[in-house]
Amino acid sequence: MKQIFYLVITSLLLQNCRFSNKTNYLSAESKVFYDSVRGRKIPVEIYTKPDKKYNNQLVIINNGYGSSNTEYSYIAKKLINLGYIVACIQHEQPEDEAIPNPEYRRPVWERGVKNVEWVVNSIKKTYKNIDTNDLILIGHSNGGDITMLFSTLYPQRVAKAITLDHRRMIVPRVSKPAILSLRADEFEADKGVLPSPEEQKQFGIQIYTFPNSKHDYFRDVAPEAIKKEISQKIVDFIISKHK
Repeated sequence: MKQIFYLVITSLLLQNCRFSNKTNYLSAESKVFYDSVRGRKIPVEIYTKPDKKYNNQLVIINNGYGSSNTEYSYIAKKLINLGYIVACIQHEQPEDEAIPNPEYRRPVWERGVKNVEWVVNSIKKTYKNIDTNDLILIGHSNGGDITMLFSTLYPQRVAKAITLDHRRMIVPRVSKPAILSLRADEFEADKGVLPSPEEQKQFGIQIYTFPNSKHDYFRDVAPEAIKKEISQKIVDFIISKHK
C-alpha cells in the first residue's frame, strides 16, 4: 500500500514539474551544424520561447575560451522574452589545439567568424524572416574578440555588437555597428584595444566597468545581482536607438 501511495505522489510531483516548465518556458535546443566546406562541426544552443512573437533579429552569443555555450542562459532568457531568437555557439572543439599566445590568436578569431557565418546561414533556413544584415553579436572574452573581428570585417551586417570583458581584438572606431563593452575590473585589456574617452564620444562607443567584478562574472556562475545588472545593461543597449 505504501508503494502505491509513493507512486501516486511521485506521479503528481512529476506532472507539476512539467506544468511549471511550461509556465516558465525556456526552450534550449541543442543542434550541431556541419560546415561542409571546412569539415567542421559547430554545436549551437538555440533559445526560443514558443509563446512569443518573434521579431526579425537574431542574437549570436560567442562563448569565452574554456567556457561552454550553455553558460550564458541568463542573457538568452532575458532576450527571448523580448522576442529575439538567440543562438549560443560553441567555438572550441575537443580536437582543437590549445589556444595560442595572444599575438598568434588571429586565426582562432577568423575560425570563429566563419563559425558565425555558417550558423547564421543555417538558422536562416528555419527562421526565414531573420534579417542576416541586422545581427546582434555578443561575446565573452575570446568570444568578444571574435565579435569585434566580425564587426570589423562585416560592419554592414551587424546592428549592435557587445563584448563581455574581451581583452585582445581592437574595438573598431566606428559608429556602425553600435558598440558596447562591459568590463570586469579584474584584468585590463591590451593597450589600444579600448577606445579613449574622446573616441568613445566621437563614435558613440559605450564602455562600462563593473566595480569589484571578475572575468568569469559574465557567465551563469555569477552572483544573481550581477547577472541581473549585466543582462539589463545589454537589454537597454539593444532596445535603445543609436544614430
